[in-house]
Amino acid sequence: MDDSLPFVSIVLPVFNGSRFLCESIDSVIAQTYANLELIIVDDCSTDETPTIIAEYINKDSRIRSVRHDKNKYLPQALNTGFELAKGELFTWTSDDNIYLPNGIETLVNYLRQNIETDVVYGNEQIIDSNDNEIVKPDAIAQILEPECIPILSCVGGYFLFRKKVYFEVGGYEPDWFLVEDWHFWLKAYNTGFIFNKINECNYKYRDSSQSLTSTRATDIQRRCMELSLENLENNQHIYSTEIVVRSYLKCVGFAYRIPDILAGLKCLEKAQQINENALDLLKPQIKEWVMAQPLVSIVLPVYNGSLFLRESLDSVISQTYANWELIIVDDCSTDETPNIIAEYINKDDRVRSVKHDKNQYLPQALNTGFELAKGEFFTWTSDDNIYLPNGIETLVKYLNQNPETDVVYGNEIYIDDFGNKIAGDYIGDPEEIPIISAIGGYFMFRRDVYADVGGYDKNWFLVEDWLFWLTAYNKGYIFGRINEANYLYRRSTISLTMTKQKEIQRIRLKLSLKNLAENASKYTSQIAMRAYLKNIRACYVLKDKGNALKCLSSARGYNENAERFLNLELLNWIKGE
Repeated sequence: MDDSLPFVSIVLPVFNGSRFLCESIDSVIAQTYANLELIIVDDCSTDETPTIIAEYINKDSRIRSVRHDKNKYLPQALNTGFELAKGELFTWTSDDNIYLPNGIETLVNYLRQNIETDVVYGNEQIIDSNDNEIVKPDAIAQILEPECIPILSCVGGYFLFRKKVYFEVGGYEPDWFLVEDWHFWLKAYNTGFIFNKINECNYKYRDSSQSLTSTRATDIQRRCMELSLENLENNQHIYSTEIVVRSYLKCVGFAYRIPDILAGLKCLEKAQQINENALDLLKPQIKEWVMAQPLVSIVLPVYNGSLFLRESLDSVISQTYANWELIIVDDCSTDETPNIIAEYINKDDRVRSVKHDKNQYLPQALNTGFELAKGEFFTWTSDDNIYLPNGIETLVKYLNQNPETDVVYGNEIYIDDFGNKIAGDYIGDPEEIPIISAIGGYFMFRRDVYADVGGYDKNWFLVEDWLFWLTAYNKGYIFGRINEANYLYRRSTISLTMTKQKEIQRIRLKLSLKNLAENASKYTSQIAMRAYLKNIRACYVLKDKGNALKCLSSARGYNENAERFLNLELLNWIKGE
């Protein structure tokens, strides 16, 4: 052994690794470079590992070991080993990986010849449990150039670094278990240590079904994303804009594999803030995944709605569909509403709010919210109503699968003040929109509908929703109805629907008569007749026999026997009996 050559310390952490451990140790012993030590850290194995270690210690004096009295996981095992290391150059290997004979010699020679380099690493061959080579484009360790270290863990299992790197970085961080190696390289890279890559492939990385990489693949992807985002938050100012964009897009890839669409969209948004064409840089399958998740803008107008507001907000936050924004419009509340809104804004960054300086009523509150909306799909909900968890997802899926449909709506369930089920609301078919306000509180429509209709008309407060649907229907927009009931509509004793029933009937009658005068020619005779007959019910509630007789006369214009479709109570009333 030439003692003038740098002394190399190799740490080998192992926990219940007896299956492949002998192959790994043999590959170290067989190195053409002899001036090395192997420190095996047994992380409290319960299999044959201790026996194998003892056997090799007796076989080669360069091997020593230390054993943890309890399992402390990989980062601490590495630190235990390197704290005992005597070498000038450090590396570590796994119990199931294999060095080719000249692996260490090649790395040592590079560092001897390139004294400015602090870390050198090379390619690796991926093998399976039977030592067969695996060829796949998305290899576990993608061995790329050093400038890619902020993007992904591109230093694989074949590397060597000067001891000063370990001590200046501060070793391996236990809090970053599963990505402790990438965290180590990031800290070294950000500190300014020089990395270089060589093209030699002198290492076999085992992609075993029992390895951490395989058994905890989802956890590793999540931790990679978390580490990358933390690193970008603290250090992106030292990287080029290209590297920052690629790092955020790589995080979209991590999110895709978890999967976590909300995280993926947030990362994409960060990338697009730097490069507006970032979406086009994603891999096709990831781009397709992202584009299948259009942003949904949910407006929630509220005025002194603190009693049920939390339930409504919680129902939005718990949606299975994650790509939404919630715009709360506080219409100058004087109760606890502003405090509740602030609480939820702090809880979820998809929630934002705007406050009117005076009470402007529901139509204007809706317009205020939608004017701020960024989504492709729009909807709104009330402070006392509740989405079931898959409510938004169901509507989005329908619009995605039916591109010709502009508005989709579904059934709802009535509940009382205590959340008890009362009944189901009558949700009409689309052709009944001229007859009744056929759409309840569970709906979604494309952004263009809002713009073309012109928003909600503040002159029609209390029936602003029906006017919106009538206008869209009369313009020829396509409505689709689904039978799912994914929405709880609260028939509260303090809601507008309950406290202003008679006023609502009066305005609905006025709106219906106006709409029929302007648009009845667009409807079938049956729909026009039914619309006029429906108005007789409103006249009955309002005790307005004059308009009732006019409506009956108009209905007879479409069917001379129209009165046969009235129930006996209404027929007797209108005849004065």
